[in-house]
Amino acid sequence: MCALADFVLKTFEIYYRKRLLHFANSRSRKMTLDYQKFFKRSKNITEVIQVDKKTFKVQTEQTLEYYVVDSEIGFCTYSSGSGGRFCKHLLAVENKYGIIFKSSLLLTEKDRQQLAYLALGKGIPLSFFENINPPVHDGSSIEHTSDQTTPQQVE
Repeated sequence: MCALADFVLKTFEIYYRKRLLHFANSRSRKMTLDYQKFFKRSKNITEVIQVDKKTFKVQTEQTLEYYVVDSEIGFCTYSSGSGGRFCKHLLAVENKYGIIFKSSLLLTEKDRQQLAYLALGKGIPLSFFENINPPVHDGSSIEHTSDQTTPQQVE
């Protein structure tokens, strides 16, 4: 019985180590494809306005309503974003102001470094996880009112 438990635990450890490294090294395209889908949906966003340091108002073409995005907690008043899920309004704020939310579909270099640490048990330099070609976003459908800043992780 002990040999069976040992075999199962070692097998799962190897399996999950490979999966975490696969994810940490951005080999999984699903997250990127899902992000691109959200990006296409966000094309009908007409305006993103910063109300204060952590609050933004996002307007869509379809309803002309404003949805409020709280960047501190990654919350949106839109129905799918109200439970903390990622939505197109969060994506619009992310693209315009460079804020990366915890619920974002893209991993930051720091996120990937932490996943690799979890899988390997040792640190790898952050420079190893830097993107060779950073993603380019076409924000032409969003009315820009200020310059874009560099991405920062929202705690």
